[in-house]
Order: sequence, then structure tokens, then C-alpha cells
Amino acid sequence: MKLFRVVAIASAIIVGLTLVAVAGANLTSVNDPADDQASGGKQNDLINGTAGHAGRKLVHTASFDVNKSNDPPELLIRSRGKRYVVREFQDAAQVIRVRTGKVTGFARLVLADDNTWRFDFRRRAIGRPKLGYGWALLVPGQGDQPDPDRLPDTGLIRHNLG
Repeated sequence: MKLFRVVAIASAIIVGLTLVAVAGANLTSVNDPADDQASGGKQNDLINGTAGHAGRKLVHTASFDVNKSNDPPELLIRSRGKRYVVREFQDAAQVIRVRTGKVTGFARLVLADDNTWRFDFRRRAIGRPKLGYGWALLVPGQGDQPDPDRLPDTGLIRHNLG
């Protein structure tokens, strides 16, 4: 009888942990049409973006058709009425409030594989949103050149946190 109780408790704990892990792995994934970039060839063609979260950490990815340039895209965010951009600046990834130019946090920005960039940063860097926020990915143009690609082409994608 005691063994049955231990097995039942262990099973309940495993099921509970599995549900917590799945709930914490909330993921938003958006595809972008291939070959819709304005310029720069396939290395500037965004084809997929994701947003996820676990605890206080937010995770985004940006996948390209071909990423030969090795230049990361920018992550645009609108949270609690404020706009932010996550970008690489002098070999460090920063979260910057657009209106003031103030650095509100730092991010980890890594090339996860040959075609995918990964952004990790804390919720507090974008004002600690409770319910969610809007996001987009942007391949910035060089100098006066137009931005080669954006995902989505207009507007923002909603990522729910609750």
C-alpha cells in the first residue's frame, strides 16, 4: 500500500511539472512569405519569427532564407504604450526605449544556427508587461537604403503572457 502511495505521488508530481513546463513554454510563431524582401537578396529574407517566454525571460528567434551576412535583425517591441528596440550595438545587445534612447536592459543575441538569430532578455527591460506585448522583426537598411525586410510586413504580432 505504501509503495502504491509513493508511485501515485510521484506520478502526480511528474504530471504537474509537465503541465508547468508546457504552460511556461507559450510560443507564438509567424511565417513570412519567401522572396518578399525589398533588397539585399536571400540573406536579408526573413522567413519565420517566434516569441516565447519562461518565467521572467522572453525569447525571440528570427530565421532567414539564407543568412550569409551574419548581421542580426532588430526586434521591435511595443509594451505598455512604449516602444523598444533590441539591437546589437558595439558587440553588445541592448534593449533601448525608442523615444528617449535610454538603454533599459541588455539581451543575449546569438546565432543559434546558420540561419537563425536568438534574442533572450528580461521582461523588466520592456516595462514588465503582465498580459502581453506586440513585436516585429526588422532587417535594417544600410545608410539611406530602404529596410530590406520586415516580419510582419506591417503592424505588430501579439505575444500573450497570461
